[in-house]
Amino acid sequence: MLRIGIVGSENSHTAAFAKILNVRKTIAGARVVALWGEEPEHTRKVAERCLIPEIVQSPEEMIGKIDAAIVDHRHAKYHVPAATPLVEAGIHVFVDKPFSYTVGEGRELLRLARKRKVIVTSYSCVRYAHGFQRVIEARKRLEPILAADFSGPCSIDSEYGGVFFYGVHQCEMMVGALGPGVESVTFHRGTGNSHLATVMYADGGPCVTLHLMQGYKGGFGWGFYGENGSLHGRLDYRGLYLRGLEAYLRMIKTGKNDLTPEEMLTPVAVLSAIDRSMASGCSEAVECVTI
Repeated sequence: MLRIGIVGSENSHTAAFAKILNVRKTIAGARVVALWGEEPEHTRKVAERCLIPEIVQSPEEMIGKIDAAIVDHRHAKYHVPAATPLVEAGIHVFVDKPFSYTVGEGRELLRLARKRKVIVTSYSCVRYAHGFQRVIEARKRLEPILAADFSGPCSIDSEYGGVFFYGVHQCEMMVGALGPGVESVTFHRGTGNSHLATVMYADGGPCVTLHLMQGYKGGFGWGFYGENGSLHGRLDYRGLYLRGLEAYLRMIKTGKNDLTPEEMLTPVAVLSAIDRSMASGCSEAVECVTI
């Protein structure tokens, strides 16, 4: 039995993952056995509802009790500090989106994972949603891609890291469909709750628009423009958390990460550039993400 610990109880994803493993028992051979949370009473309720047998007083207390972990804070600034002692102890870690708050700290965690020979992976589960394959197929039908757009909800003033908290989904869809290789980003502030960022790929790659809409309840959308036409759609969410969890467990079993360091760090680099562009009002270069 693979023993999993979850760090962070306030994120709704925590309950979603734990219910799959402990309540519905959809995936055989893995259970959530320990939980650490930000607020004791809420953590207790999550543990009871999701049949998690132990609440620990710190993430480090899980060491020796778990084989793998999910780091699931809402704010990305807590992710790398929580994950580092677990990775140092040889524990596999899935860092739920966003991977990190800076490219530098994410890079150091990946270097540590390489040294300790454990899986450290990170993604928005939109990459594994039932309908994301349709996104990939649409891109392939229209190649070469001249332009693209990805849309969804996002509060640029969120207390959980501003654009990082929900804008990461649009960035993950972009990188999942078009790959890394982003060169620059410009943020455009709207007059209301709708904003956008334009993303330029290097070496003649596509121009991408990320729509960031506060209060939008229409899910996540995508569009591609090729030389001979365009395709657009709304992401089919089916299997979002289950498929994302299955991917992580498969990576642990095979010892092979689905994502390259560049694929994990590019969304962080893009979000950081959006943050800087919001402040400067200018186009901002996207930081190098090689490790």
